[in-house]
Amino acid sequence: MVISMATIRGIGLAKVILTRGIEGLGFTAIIMMDGEAIGKVEDYGDGAPANVVIHPDKEDEFTSRMNKYYEAEGITLFSPYIFLEDIRLLGGLEKAFGVKTKTSPGSLHKIKSGILVVGFAKREHDIDDVKYTTYDEVLSVVIYTTDVEHAIEKAKSMTKAKLDKIKTFDSVESFNL
Repeated sequence: MVISMATIRGIGLAKVILTRGIEGLGFTAIIMMDGEAIGKVEDYGDGAPANVVIHPDKEDEFTSRMNKYYEAEGITLFSPYIFLEDIRLLGGLEKAFGVKTKTSPGSLHKIKSGILVVGFAKREHDIDDVKYTTYDEVLSVVIYTTDVEHAIEKAKSMTKAKLDKIKTFDSVESFNL
């Protein structure tokens, strides 16, 4: 299996198929860790909870890596599905930078000079008297420039949302967090 270039802590997705159901978009994929298939994710966009299945021998390592990623980001409310959705979104941006993907292995698009700007808004949640913090993605745009400051300012002008956190990526390889 070919793993997407986009990984978080060595975890990625292969054979990603986008789905559309009565409740919106979803996806199915094979979950990979360090190049090895360890499970699957299925979300058909039908309103039912996503199904995430991890091999029992790999579940502790998967959970540990996911937790370390979110702790480093300062996010306290998350789930395996949210983590895998983050990876899928990063993998989908490979096309924005014009690289070969699993879905179009026979073609190599022209590589463009671009900076991906992802903006997040901080949200505070109080669930059963426990306070949680999430950073919800409110902006994701590729600005075709090589100037990071220009890309950030241009991206900010495209939304009215207050951005509490901004991440920039200038290549597909920089997606490996």
